[in-house]
Amino acid sequence: MDFTNTPYLESSKVLAHAKRLNWRTEVLIARNRKFFEGKRVLDLASHDGRFSYSALQCGASYVKGVEGRQEAVDEAFSNMEKMQIDRSKYDFEQCDLTAFLRTVEPGEFDVILCFGVFSHLVSQFEVLAEVKRIQPSLFILDTWVAREPMFKNFRNKMVNYIVNRSIDSVQLNNRQTGKWNIFNHLRKIVKQPSGSIVLLYEDPNAPGATIDKSGLMAWATNDALRMMFSHFDFNATEVDWHQQGVDDWRQLTDYKNAKRVSWLLQPSNTK
Repeated sequence: MDFTNTPYLESSKVLAHAKRLNWRTEVLIARNRKFFEGKRVLDLASHDGRFSYSALQCGASYVKGVEGRQEAVDEAFSNMEKMQIDRSKYDFEQCDLTAFLRTVEPGEFDVILCFGVFSHLVSQFEVLAEVKRIQPSLFILDTWVAREPMFKNFRNKMVNYIVNRSIDSVQLNNRQTGKWNIFNHLRKIVKQPSGSIVLLYEDPNAPGATIDKSGLMAWATNDALRMMFSHFDFNATEVDWHQQGVDDWRQLTDYKNAKRVSWLLQPSNTK
């Protein structure tokens, strides 16, 4: 599908470039069409409805968009009307997405989209827990990630080592301090994954920013995302954007440079 000459290029100031929207739709939705055909889709932070529209174009039978800003909800309805989409196939609601997820029954939606908003949330663990409870066949997460310098990764591992040694020696009364024991403990800790979540403030009135009035947001590193997915027992596949056939990276440099990542997630007991 092609976003050229669609109202989505005018209804938002947030990265509304036809080429970018085309590639994101192609890679994240069209190439996973089998999950969308005849299915019900929940679009978290649906903005002006751009990817709700993509889902319908790729065969979804119904899309529910949840968006924190009423003006974006109004634009989403307007865009669907302009694109002459059957009104029975979509709905949009102004609501906090985490609060909305709590109301969803297990199995109510087959696919859940979370594009662009995850790094603007401080409720990331709750969102993943709720998605796991709902049990969609596919959860597509597309998000900005924090970049972690190597020295910070090493620092995290050393903190892990110190905490675990403290637990062993103080709480468990295990005071084995021989060089060999210390070496084995260090080797074990180095092999363990580590990640970071960076807390930042942004202007909540800016387009595409958090709707939390405090402006607090949480950027996770990609390693931290992997640990979250493992914790909630998701089968996780990272999309390799360099293997998608992109021949011109203009408007997509965040994907090229891994500042933004995409994941296909399935609860472990779904197929």
